[in-house]
Amino acid sequence: MLLGQHLRRLAIKSAEEIISVLSGVERVDSNVFRSMHPLPESMQNAALYGGQLVSQAMMACMNTVPDWLQMHSIQCSFLKRASLGQSVLYFIERNRDGRTFSTRSVKALQDGQCILLACLSFHKETDCVVEHQANMPNVPLPESVDTWRESSEEHFSLLGAMSDYFQQKPVKMDKQAVDTYGTPLEFLWLKASNAISDDLRMNQCFASQITHNLMFHTAMKPFKDSTKDVSSAIATDHCDWFHYSHLNFGEWVLSERSLNYASGTSGFSHCRLWSKDGQLLVSAMQETTLEDQVKKTSK
Repeated sequence: MLLGQHLRRLAIKSAEEIISVLSGVERVDSNVFRSMHPLPESMQNAALYGGQLVSQAMMACMNTVPDWLQMHSIQCSFLKRASLGQSVLYFIERNRDGRTFSTRSVKALQDGQCILLACLSFHKETDCVVEHQANMPNVPLPESVDTWRESSEEHFSLLGAMSDYFQQKPVKMDKQAVDTYGTPLEFLWLKASNAISDDLRMNQCFASQITHNLMFHTAMKPFKDSTKDVSSAIATDHCDWFHYSHLNFGEWVLSERSLNYASGTSGFSHCRLWSKDGQLLVSAMQETTLEDQVKKTSK
């Protein structure tokens, strides 16, 4: 149980502490950062946790822009599995610093090999000229939904390292819309178990961790009947867009997930995060792929 052992060793007690571990980097130079506290991909997998690479890339880039610039988006590609045994170096390129937008690209290297490429956009909050968004799904509010009670292993498979630090309330309805795979759209109310800061950057790191884990789980739906083990699965591409400056997981947040496409050994999933009052907070997309050839179960 590699992941559980690491978390117990670090004596993490709150959501704020786990995100500090997941996104922790130290500055080596003005544009170079080094990873801290590496965590494994899962309880069975000793590879470095991919969601942690995303959060660390975000935090490294955030440390190169002024506080009044808000993160707008991140697009990243995972190029190679990373190991727990060595630190990761994040090299930041300051592509543009304008009056409204700033852009950063980051290359994550381990043992001289590139394992992650990412591009991040930051922008200055401006007066609203026009505002439009999709309608929030019509689902029961969290007060009327029961808390999820599962084994710790099942929790880790859904929210990864953060499962023990969040209240989770899955939404089940009699008439629920289906995704392209023909299964109901997945809705889950989330809230940090302990009070957390309203710091936007910290909550954006939370959002990327949450969308990474939830979409990973959703993308594996087609393979449940065709493989005995999906531990070889990895995210190959991950993208987040942050729409609204009030993002706080100290309040209830609804995740909406769907599987948009699956072919061969890859699944492409979509996730949106909503505030309780109906604001679209985050849109995310991710492709997840089985590294090894899918093994057909015997009939």
